[in-house]
Amino acid sequence: MTPQPPPVVPKKWVTPQYPPIKDPHPVDPPITPQITPNLPVDPPILQYTPQ
Repeated sequence: MTPQPPPVVPKKWVTPQYPPIKDPHPVDPPITPQITPNLPVDPPILQYTPQ
């Protein structure tokens, strides 16, 4: 009966650690769209030089 209470405490600590890991995931997607618009802007500038 004594070993049952200790295992319940560590299991509760693992649940709160899961949500914080999802936070950094959404921050990665916003950085990708910013790089896409930068790529198309580079090619048009190169065409202007040869003209």
